Amino acid sequence: MLFFCTIFSLTIYGKQNTIIKKGKALKIETINSFKNWLVIETIYENGIIENNKKEYILILKIIPINFNLKSEIEKEVILNNYKKIFSNLEIEIQIFIKNKKINLEKNKKYIIENNNSIISKQYINYLETLNNNKKTTNKEYYLILKNKNKNKIKEIKLKIIEQLIQCKNKTEELDKKEIEELIKTTLITGDE
Repeated sequence: MLFFCTIFSLTIYGKQNTIIKKGKALKIETINSFKNWLVIETIYENGIIENNKKEYILILKIIPINFNLKSEIEKEVILNNYKKIFSNLEIEIQIFIKNKKINLEKNKKYIIENNNSIISKQYINYLETLNNNKKTTNKEYYLILKNKNKNKIKEIKLKIIEQLIQCKNKTEELDKKEIEELIKTTLITGDE
């Protein structure tokens, strides 16, 4: 259960790419990349993807919560809701976590324009060091749903969104343009 709560908070334990499959028991299987799972034939305007096996894929962006700031009762409710989400679905799900570099240029520009002290220059050097060492990243979380039935995937998406709301998570449905951008930055440039 720790895995489910941390996947939607800022603390991640374990592997980044995971497929969860419904079978006799819930099975968690790690894969190298979602490239192996997502072979695109068509991306429709509504954000649904059709792969080369005539399966339908839908990607939901999950806005994380800070689990550590919740009370014990809230944590228990959230964990139970995560458990419901993943144990009652008859669909393949991949949890995908993407590291996105933070652009600190705005911060640097503001400091330079508003203060020219030695401390400011040291702070700018510190920001540049962080940026150069790739320590300034945000994590973006995605649930990737796959099913042979287009209507079933829409139905399951609504159930997942409803249960994630109970966990205090917000979701964003990706449109065609956002999916193309995610695929371009992840599959083509390799920014995982």
